Amino acid sequence: MLAGLFTAIALMFAPAPAEPVPLVSLDLPPGGGFGPEGCKLTIVFVQSTGVIYLNKQRIDRAKLGEALVKLDGSPGACKRIAVRANEDARYTDVLSVISLIRYNGFTAIALISEDWRADAP
Repeated sequence: MLAGLFTAIALMFAPAPAEPVPLVSLDLPPGGGFGPEGCKLTIVFVQSTGVIYLNKQRIDRAKLGEALVKLDGSPGACKRIAVRANEDARYTDVLSVISLIRYNGFTAIALISEDWRADAP
């Protein structure tokens, strides 16, 4: 009984664990909008089969980074990218797409969680 009391006291005064380091940081927009007014949003869609779409056009994973960089320079382009996936998409597929986007220099990445069936490719 005394040992349990000492353990409880020791736990009360133990140092707090260090803050966890995030592996991926996401720029989640507040509700109601994403990006500056008039900004054309770039959407990357990941299907459950692993197929990727860039603004509703199917694209090969190997060409996604290059295509995003080209879009970034076009008039009306937005440096913010939204990733959308259907609920059956594999976590690893979605995370690899996010990592690929970040690798190509894009850091403002949002996740779209609304119903994808309405306007999915």
